[in-house]
Amino acid sequence: MRQRKLKKELAGYTVPDFGPEGLENTLEAVQNVLHPERERMAKGQFFLDQLRFIRMGTWARKAGVAFLMIWCLFFGRTRTEGTALTLFSMTAIFLCLSGAWELGGLLRPGLLELQMTARNSLDRILLARLVLFGVFDGMVLVGIALAGSAFGCGKSWQLLLYSAAPYLAAAGGFLTILNRGREENAFLGCAAWSCFLCGALYCLTISGWKLYAESAGPVWLGAGLAGVAATVWKSAELLKKAGGNRNEINIGASV
Repeated sequence: MRQRKLKKELAGYTVPDFGPEGLENTLEAVQNVLHPERERMAKGQFFLDQLRFIRMGTWARKAGVAFLMIWCLFFGRTRTEGTALTLFSMTAIFLCLSGAWELGGLLRPGLLELQMTARNSLDRILLARLVLFGVFDGMVLVGIALAGSAFGCGKSWQLLLYSAAPYLAAAGGFLTILNRGREENAFLGCAAWSCFLCGALYCLTISGWKLYAESAGPVWLGAGLAGVAATVWKSAELLKKAGGNRNEINIGASV
């Protein structure tokens, strides 16, 4: 009885006709649902999505070092100006070091096999994080230099050189260590390189070298350009290794 009543009620409804275009759209939507792997992610979306996978501790360390740089530049001037600027340059090195642990984690043993099952290869992920860290750190250095110039702590181009040159020297060394070392000792090597750069800056400062005089600008510029060249060179080499194109055993994985 209920089924007859239900059939009568259903008979009162009519399904509107639809053309072949609607049928094609429906079939295409069904294929996308059944095969989600065919959907390609845009490059911009891929880069932005990497922000979700970078650990919050990494961003917290970078923010802490940035505040320390501001303190060294603005409040550290209660001591001699050379000491404040030396500390300012040293903290720029640790701004770079704060991201080295995150990059080293991508090169741990076994990730070469894992990336073979992933949609985006490991070299793309590594490149995305290198670019993100570079853009973020560059904005921090430029912002602090402009703020320091506005508050009378020095000329903006000088402050930028005093922070960017040590940062790039540290970045080139870190990438060299990541290319040659293993995951378990890579961060230790990066920390040792940071201490070496800081010690070199301190020794040159107390030895009477006028590193922060305006006449020393070309020296800082040359060091920065050398750091750029080393960073680009070692980044390209690291991307090849992380992508599995060569030297797979060097990062602890083999197929």
